[in-house]
Amino acid sequence: MDERSTSALHPSGCAGLVAVATAAAIVSVPIAWATDLLRALPVVMGVTMFIALAVGLPILIALRDRGGVSWRSVVKGGFVTGAVVPALLSLLLLAQIIGGTTTIGDKTEAWAGFVAFVGVPGLAGILGAFITWRLIDWLSADQASAFGRSWRIGLLAALVVGAIFGGAAVPGLYVDRSCHNPLRDGRSSIDPVAGFELRVPISDWPALRRELRRFTQSRNWSFRDSSPPDPDMEWFYASVCTEAGTQIGTVYAAAGGDGVLFSVYQPQGGDSWKQPARALQRQLEQRWPGKVAYQSGPYAQPAPPWPIAASASDPGAYPQDGRVAAGAEPADPAEAAARTAISLRTAPSSATH
Repeated sequence: MDERSTSALHPSGCAGLVAVATAAAIVSVPIAWATDLLRALPVVMGVTMFIALAVGLPILIALRDRGGVSWRSVVKGGFVTGAVVPALLSLLLLAQIIGGTTTIGDKTEAWAGFVAFVGVPGLAGILGAFITWRLIDWLSADQASAFGRSWRIGLLAALVVGAIFGGAAVPGLYVDRSCHNPLRDGRSSIDPVAGFELRVPISDWPALRRELRRFTQSRNWSFRDSSPPDPDMEWFYASVCTEAGTQIGTVYAAAGGDGVLFSVYQPQGGDSWKQPARALQRQLEQRWPGKVAYQSGPYAQPAPPWPIAASASDPGAYPQDGRVAAGAEPADPAEAAARTAISLRTAPSSATH
C-alpha cells in the first residue's frame, strides 16, 4: 500500500499558510492547558504559530517537493517542528548531563527532565502536523472548482482570526475580581500607601496565619493564603482585605533577612485604611513585641503616620498574656475598650495587702 497521500497537496501560498495557522491555533489550547498557561494563551498561540510557520511550513514544502507527504514523514516533520526550539534551549542541560555536572538530581532525573522538556512539545508538533496535513488535503480536494477552494480557505482564515481574538479574551476570564487584587479596576499599577515589616522567623509563619485569620474574623474581612503548600518552599504570601477596597498584602522579604513585609493598598482613595492597618499592626506588636519595624531608604514603603508602640521596642513591656504597658497608645476605640477590660480583669484588688 502506498503510504503517500493520493491527493495533490499544495502546501504553499494562502492554503499552506491558513492550514498551518489553523493547526497552530488548535494545538495552542492543549499546550497552554497542559502547562498551566491559559492565562497567557495569546503568548502561547503567538509562539506556536511562529514556530509552525518558520519551521513546520518549510518542512512541509520540502516534503511536497520530494514527491508527496506520507504519515511517516508527517510524524518525523511534526516532531522536529515541535521539539527543535526546546532542544536548542536545553543544550546546556544536555551538556551538563553528558558531562556529569548537572544539578538537577541524579543523572536519571536529569535525563527524564530533558526528555519531557523536548518530547512533549514534539508530540504537540506531531498533532499539529497531522491537522495541517488533513486541512491541506481538504483544501486541495476540489481542484475543479476554484470557488469551492476559495471559500474553504476563507472559512479557515475566519476561524484563525476568531481563535486569535478569542485567545486574547481568555486572560480576562482569569482576572481576580476580588478585593485581594488592588488592580481589579483596570489600572496597571498601584503604590502602597504604607507598609511595615514583621521580623519573625519562618517557624512563626503558622502563628502569623492564625493572627491574620483572627484579624479578618473580627472585622468580617476576607483572608487569602497563597503560600505554596510545600513546607520546603520558603515563601509566604497572604492577603487580608475588605470589599470596599482596602487591602493589606504580606510577602516574605527574603532579601531583608527573616521577615514578612506588609503593604497597605487603598485603590479607592481616602484614609479609611488607617484604622484597620493600625489595629493589625498593634495586634502583631502584641503577639511579637519588638519585631515590628518601619523601612528606610530610597526604595522603602511609606511608614504609617503613627509610631511603633512603646511595647514594641521593649519586649518586657508587653507580656504575652495581653496586658498593656503604660503609655502604649490604643489603635482605635474598639482596641481601647478591649484593653480597658483586660486591665480591669488583671488589676489587683484594693482589698489585697
